[in-house]
Amino acid sequence: MAIGAWFGGDMMLLWWLGPIALATAPAVYLARRPGAGGSERTALDILKERYARNAHSVRPLGSDQ
Repeated sequence: MAIGAWFGGDMMLLWWLGPIALATAPAVYLARRPGAGGSERTALDILKERYARNAHSVRPLGSDQ
């Protein structure tokens, strides 16, 4: 068996993973920068704020008024 046959699958994998990594690396870098937008609030914090804002306007179940 030829040496090239042993590394054929690995080289094909590198052939595809290389460009994919090069294409996604800038996006990952920009997304993880400090101060890149976003906030420190969690999804639970946002839901609690929305509930607190709208709790008075929600009618209880069974009230048809």
